[in-house]
Amino acid sequence: MPETPNRPCLRCKKVLTRQTYCPACQAFQDTKKQSYRQDQDKRPNSRARGYDSAWDRLRSWYLKQYPLCIDCQGAGIIRPAVMVHHIVPVEDDPSKRLDMGNLMSLCRDCHEIRHNRKRGKGFNAAGLPENPGHPWFKPFIINNLYQIYLTSVRIFYLTLGILFYQWESEEPLREGGR
Repeated sequence: MPETPNRPCLRCKKVLTRQTYCPACQAFQDTKKQSYRQDQDKRPNSRARGYDSAWDRLRSWYLKQYPLCIDCQGAGIIRPAVMVHHIVPVEDDPSKRLDMGNLMSLCRDCHEIRHNRKRGKGFNAAGLPENPGHPWFKPFIINNLYQIYLTSVRIFYLTLGILFYQWESEEPLREGGR
């Protein structure tokens, strides 16, 4: 049977190996995986944290009532919401778990920003994107295009008004021809 060819390590890309990672990177990956598992073992499952069938029903209903991301709407962007965010975390006040005034619909990106999970991945300390091509910056482009559109419409109607005025000032047509 043929042997697997050597290929670069997925992490460092320097060492050729038959495995996914070179020995040094494999040790790093194992440590990282073990740390993640320990964190997950400490955290209770979603049902134990209060996300039961009542929450599932409320979440489903809330997303139907408020289908757009509220943060994106504030920035002038229309994006579908996929998550319902607790303004006051359930861990801080469990009594507000099913309180409608404590909920908001968010897209995944805005939810990650609210929980500061986007830091270090192209987002600044305030949780705002650093990339000017990010959808949050589109309202500025859209506003500029909208202003150009309004200006062109005004010019069109101004031109139409001048033509109409000239047409009105001409002599009326005589009966039976020109």
